[in-house]
Amino acid sequence: MCLLYLFVNPQPKPDEYLLVLANVRDEFFGRPTSGCHVWERNPQLVGPSGSLAVKPNP
Repeated sequence: MCLLYLFVNPQPKPDEYLLVLANVRDEFFGRPTSGCHVWERNPQLVGPSGSLAVKPNP
């Protein structure tokens, strides 16, 4: 199931975001849901650890 949340602030104040976009795609329902956290390398992003549902081909 895929979910998309989109918020556009037409007149943001200097400390507000113009665009907020959140997307979820999970094709493997047997895997437990990961919790969200602020990413260390980019603190403006909030999301899971970034683990893949399947391993990519080498």
